Amino acid sequence: MAEQAIGEVPLFREAFPEMTAEIVEMLRAEGDEAFADQIAELRYYGRCLCTPTCKGLSTDSRRRGSGLMVILPTEEPVFWLDVDDAGTTVLAIEVLDGRAVEPQLGMGPV
Repeated sequence: MAEQAIGEVPLFREAFPEMTAEIVEMLRAEGDEAFADQIAELRYYGRCLCTPTCKGLSTDSRRRGSGLMVILPTEEPVFWLDVDDAGTTVLAIEVLDGRAVEPQLGMGPV
């Protein structure tokens, strides 16, 4: 499959504006400005294909993960941020709270 040009790949915040705002708010509440700023610029490359029920949303064109996760602290975990080996770049966002995940770009439910 040919890789899409950056201009053709939607921003995560365009596909999931409410989720983006929620994640940014949680990160800022934890004082993590670097990740909060990064979330607004992430691209959305589609859902994880590891299983039919996975609610991972890829923000990396290679659809890879590192195994490093940042769990945003709440009473019940809501999101995992899959980050690169250096712990500085978000590669995917996994939704943990059972919500239906449907991009606003008409890409269908995850």
